[in-house]
Amino acid sequence: MLRRRLMLATVITVILSGCGGAEEIAAPEPPAASAAAPTTADPPAAEPTAEPPAAEPTTAEPSDDETTDDETVAGAPAPEPPAGAVETDEVQAVDFAFTPVDIVVPAGTTVTFTNEDSARHTVTAGTPTAPEPDVFDLELPGAGSSVTFTFDEPGTYAYFCEPHPFMRGTVTVTG
Repeated sequence: MLRRRLMLATVITVILSGCGGAEEIAAPEPPAASAAAPTTADPPAAEPTAEPPAAEPTTAEPSDDETTDDETVAGAPAPEPPAGAVETDEVQAVDFAFTPVDIVVPAGTTVTFTNEDSARHTVTAGTPTAPEPDVFDLELPGAGSSVTFTFDEPGTYAYFCEPHPFMRGTVTVTG
């Protein structure tokens, strides 16, 4: 028993000394001279050396049918609908997925979202990383529940389910 304890202590010591080895091999200390004031070759960082040049635009102005990074998905000008988008005004939450995923409707259409699952779902504008609940945030509390939303403005509206952020869809509203 004593022999096992000594052997275990030796193994632990070897392992710990190996783990600490990376910390012991550190970068050498900078020379004491570098702690002094900067030399003439190193200008002080706090003093600007010159006025920065005026920024040049790197891209052309967007046309009426393009979006910029500053525009949100909801209400953006209507691009082409995603491939496979369905022309319908009804979406179901079935088996933890919105069906159909992508729909196309004309402006002014009221879309009905129906929950066919027993779980609670939401239909929240935006994406899980950039939600836009001020655009729309609809509640589907349980099986058989339905809510509607009228899409008046052309654009592409991404939406997702807050409790199940893998559930996503889009509504493309045409002019």
